[in-house]
Amino acid sequence: MTVSTVFKQSAIAGACMLFTAGTAFAWPQMTGDTRRSECVEALAMASAQFRSDTFSMRAPLPIAAAAMSRLVLSIGEEHIEAGNAQIADPEVFDKIAYPGDPNTLRNLYWQISPQNGKRLIVAESAVGWRGDRYSYYLVDPSLPVETFLVDPQQAQTHGLRPVIQEVWRPLQLLQNSASGQLWAIDQNQEGSWDVYSLDEAGMSPHCHIAFMPELTRAVLLVPKPVQRLATLLAAALGPGKDEGTLQPTARIAYEVEQAWANAAIRPWALKRELYNSRAEVDDGLKKWAMQGPAYRKAYRVLRRQYPKAVSSLTSYYRSTFHVSSRAARAMAIHSLDYVYRSYFVFHREPSVTILGWN
Repeated sequence: MTVSTVFKQSAIAGACMLFTAGTAFAWPQMTGDTRRSECVEALAMASAQFRSDTFSMRAPLPIAAAAMSRLVLSIGEEHIEAGNAQIADPEVFDKIAYPGDPNTLRNLYWQISPQNGKRLIVAESAVGWRGDRYSYYLVDPSLPVETFLVDPQQAQTHGLRPVIQEVWRPLQLLQNSASGQLWAIDQNQEGSWDVYSLDEAGMSPHCHIAFMPELTRAVLLVPKPVQRLATLLAAALGPGKDEGTLQPTARIAYEVEQAWANAAIRPWALKRELYNSRAEVDDGLKKWAMQGPAYRKAYRVLRRQYPKAVSSLTSYYRSTFHVSSRAARAMAIHSLDYVYRSYFVFHREPSVTILGWN
């Protein structure tokens, strides 16, 4: 697959460069019913998403890549922790606010015109700081909306069971413009999509699209010196035990996994703004190293490993993306600077700490 994109060097380098990369990785990859129209459209969107500079494959869908469908119940932003995130096409779904406790039910999305003898209902419930959870029902069209609104638990007593239950990210629902049939893209796995149709059989899975290897193993794609740097940075971040509900270290570690995955196969996507500048991170780590001999040693080892990682990542980019030595080095400098800064949050206060260090 050929990738053409504008690659921005780091702010330290202070320049931009344009390069064309012929990648050795055949991503995204699709398995299943690869000829089915929904899968063909989903793959077109997946390919456009992969080539874009969006950090995550959970970003809003590049619907222009789909020739035959339009979004009818979707999300407009990658981060949906605030909840109430779905955007409904009023010609296809009624949005019905639940008058009671939003932790029981926040909204119902009620398919206006049933298809194949079933009505699709999406139940949205608030669940704390992580956002909402979403359950999907295919019900008899005669079922009254009061079954859910009077007491959401009545759905259970009526024998209703969700076909998809309590997922953290809502499915992206699309409608074929010619047939009017609904289909869905499930983005609940960070590195992949699953594609469903809504047909006589219910919600039927048809294909799976993978954007990268398993997220936690993506760092294994880069050279050993870079992997060593990742190990040292993870040790500096710390395990983040007993941090309560918000789990700041776990959240940083998750973002770092995605950053390494992009560094390995989508370095052009490492461009969104981070909290700290490089100077702030360097200053914070110097102060961190003053806490004792073990910290000073860890800091020295980290400093020695960094240029080794830059050199090996340069070679990796040159062979993988078929760019010049100069372009490959600029990519490596930018990528490692970005991932390095992703590990830490140094608050802009007199007392500087690393979230997650124990």
